[in-house]
Amino acid sequence: MRAPFSVVIITGASSGLGASLAKAYAAPHVALGLLGRDRQRLEATARACEALGATVNTAIIDVTDAPAMASWLREFDARHPVDLLIANAGTSAGPPLTAPRRAPKQQPGRSELTCSAPSTPSSPFCRSCARADAAASPLSRR
Repeated sequence: MRAPFSVVIITGASSGLGASLAKAYAAPHVALGLLGRDRQRLEATARACEALGATVNTAIIDVTDAPAMASWLREFDARHPVDLLIANAGTSAGPPLTAPRRAPKQQPGRSELTCSAPSTPSSPFCRSCARADAAASPLSRR
């Protein structure tokens, strides 16, 4: 059963789990904000979601670009107050087993960067969520 969210943002929506989540949430009367780095794959995901009845807004943004992320999130949230943000972009597998070992400071993972910007409670997007509904978590206003 799909949760009753009507406005969902998904980072990393151009393939894999992000694309699958986008299609799972896509339905009539649902607005999706889909972010990714691969334009062709992101557009394919958007078309599939639109075919399922969703209204879709896409943006080609790297989640490590905090100013671009914050700007897009604020603009999208102003048009469609966000119910759910899924910070999916990133990789968790790490470097290949044959790669030389490095100190953690030298190889930040994309998932670490996703969690630190801009979806942290101190970000402008999450502060606006908290102001809109002080009782809700910064990632969901339901």
